[in-house]
Amino acid sequence: MFYTDIDEFKVALQGIDITSITSDSRKVVPGSVFFAIRGHVEDGHSYIENAKRRGAIALVTESFVDCALPTLVMADIRHQASGVAHRILGFDYPSLVGVTGTNGKSTISTWIATAQDYLGLPSAVIGTLGVLHLPTKTTFSTGLTTPGAVEMQSVLAQLSSLKTDCVSLEVSSHALDQGRVADLPFKTAIFANLSRDHLDYHLTMDDYFESKAKLFTSDSLKTRIINGDDEYGQRLLQRYPEAISYGFASTNRVVANDVKFHPAGMAFSLIIDGQSIRIETAILGRFNVQNLLAVAAQLNSDGYPIEKIGEALSVLKPVSGRMEQAGSAGLSVIVDYAHTPDALTQILASLTYHTNGKLWCVFGCGGDRDRGKRSEMAAAVEASGAIAILTSDNPRTEDPRQIINDAQQGFDSDDYYVIESRSEAIQFAIKQAAESDLVVIAGKGHEDYLDVDGKKLPWSEFEQIRKAIALRMEASQ
Repeated sequence: MFYTDIDEFKVALQGIDITSITSDSRKVVPGSVFFAIRGHVEDGHSYIENAKRRGAIALVTESFVDCALPTLVMADIRHQASGVAHRILGFDYPSLVGVTGTNGKSTISTWIATAQDYLGLPSAVIGTLGVLHLPTKTTFSTGLTTPGAVEMQSVLAQLSSLKTDCVSLEVSSHALDQGRVADLPFKTAIFANLSRDHLDYHLTMDDYFESKAKLFTSDSLKTRIINGDDEYGQRLLQRYPEAISYGFASTNRVVANDVKFHPAGMAFSLIIDGQSIRIETAILGRFNVQNLLAVAAQLNSDGYPIEKIGEALSVLKPVSGRMEQAGSAGLSVIVDYAHTPDALTQILASLTYHTNGKLWCVFGCGGDRDRGKRSEMAAAVEASGAIAILTSDNPRTEDPRQIINDAQQGFDSDDYYVIESRSEAIQFAIKQAAESDLVVIAGKGHEDYLDVDGKKLPWSEFEQIRKAIALRMEASQ
């Protein structure tokens, strides 16, 4: 039976137990509603028979299909999928905070959820690290920084059923460009920064910026929070002068100054609307002061006094694979997800404040992605003064040697190492570093795989570091 009206379709589904909604036929289970969406590469209509075999009880399509299941037919369902899915599931949205930017999305969104939960609001986060419901410690993977429109509604419905008050979401430029979050009623939008990334998709920095800026056009927004120190953040502030700005510059509304660094953390003065409080944290990195300011701005917009904001900031810890300390046996080792020129510049510049010795940086460039940033990543490491060890990092379907060759074009000197094997590169850096040095393993962070020739091979930066340190200790005995 075919329907073109969502209300009539919902009537047809009355009395039917809907177990899930999905646009991925592989995830269909008995009782699922399957959305057949035409994407950039795949056409969901080709997988309707597979969805039926797996137990789908209803369909949402763009075209009329020969099927006995209740079917809602809507033109351009790809851009209406979020709203339709929400109508089918019929849940109340939690308060939604969207975080966008090139770097820092995972950290800011996770810290906002953690701080809100600490202050008594049951919270969750959706992003690169998956979904985390703080009160129950429930976690599950979504496979994307920002899930597809249908899957996002499914996740939000689950979180709503868990009585979640607040959800912070990483919002990628791809998700914004493809309309995956177009119908979500965001209460707050946060802009962290913008630097070169994904130009294989967006082609120009202006296109990349305008995709990010779409998050700030939602009619549901009550608050816009923008990094006033960032060049593109300043462009956004020109469009939204009422937004809450944050940064080191005194012209911002939420400001950090008098920053002090030490090997185990840092301290700074947080200033909001003339009020000040001293923050002590075990988190590393000057750029993380800005990330903490974004969290402070969000808590301030929620109405918390500066004393409570300071208390919440003090309990925050590094997010998995983001400036995370992984060393032992007297050697400092940091794991970070940095995989863009700006991210490498930021982490290496920040870590110079946390060591009296040399910096070592193991890094690589991903395959099947923006080739232009490879040489820029090498140049960023060289400019930092760190000892560079260029290696492999998710070559995907490309030849790792070609990727390394592309990156090498960014070095001005021959004073660097090339070790294609990532495990050998990590072992070399940890073996050669002095106890006063600091080793940075950049690029993969939390990821538990290496993507090689279309296969995801098991991998852990932390396990590789443990093995390398064990070998270092054996050699010293």
